[in-house]
This record gives sequence, structure tokens and C-alpha cells, in this order.
Amino acid sequence: LSLTKVDTDVHNFRNIGLTYQMMTYSNLFDIIDSNDLFNYIMHRAQLYQLTNTKIIKAIKLVQLGLSEHYTLLCTTLSNERIDWAISFTSTGLSDIFCYRGASEFNESQKNNLLKIKEYSHQDCYAFEAAERLTDGQIDIMIEKKKENRLDYYSLTAAAEIDV
Repeated sequence: LSLTKVDTDVHNFRNIGLTYQMMTYSNLFDIIDSNDLFNYIMHRAQLYQLTNTKIIKAIKLVQLGLSEHYTLLCTTLSNERIDWAISFTSTGLSDIFCYRGASEFNESQKNNLLKIKEYSHQDCYAFEAAERLTDGQIDIMIEKKKENRLDYYSLTAAAEIDV
């Protein structure tokens, strides 16, 4: 008698939803296996504890070129911050600055880093400028970079001006 009680429509719907989630979860690991990602056993163990959306974002980060170590560090952040790391990685920012920018910056600093990265090829100066300069000083630094000044001189010139 209890068997018929368990087999109600509500329970079948929950089972279908769970089955769909599990199929998606295993499909994500099929993608990871076919692309030969996350081979280190500790990285793989950390992946098994993530949700589907975070696994998808981790795959995207690795495909963009972020190392597996920093990718897994980024998965501890919120989904919005992981999206920031994706945007930093797509600009070619180095791994440490992608993670630090995603975890430490506010919205204004994030936008400034993305603006500066278009004109600067040195990640350390771009990160430092976004970290400590205001929006007005960032615009001055970009103008100096357009005049073909070096990053150091653009940064110091912009930092001296109080906007």
C-alpha cells in the first residue's frame, strides 16, 4: 500500500527534474573529459562539489586561458564575480590579476581596469592604476597612453593630477 502512495504525480515530477539535472551534470563532465580538462585529482574533486552553473563558468574560464588553479579559486566567488573574471580573462589579463580583480575590486575599479587594459600591455600597471586612481585620473592616463607614453609615466602623471 505504501508503494502506491510514493508513486504520485508530485514525486514523479520531482524525479524527472532530478533526472534532468543529473543528465546535465554528467554531460558537463563528458565535456571536461573530452577536452582533457582538470586532470589533477584534487581539482576534479573540487569540481564535483560545484553547481551546474559554476561548472559551466569554470569550463569557460579554462577555455579562455585561465589556469585550473585560479579557475577553481574563482569558483568560490559569486556568479557576478565569476563573470568579472571571465571578462578579465578575455582581455588577456594574467591569472593572478584576473582572480584578484574579481575578488577585490568594486564595480568602478572593474570598469577602469577593462578600459585601461585596451591601451596597456603591462598587467601590473593596469591593475595598479585601476586599484588606486579615480575615474578622472583614469581618463588622463588613457590620454597619456594615446600620446605613446610609457605605462609608468602615464600612471605617475595621472596620479599627480587631483581630479
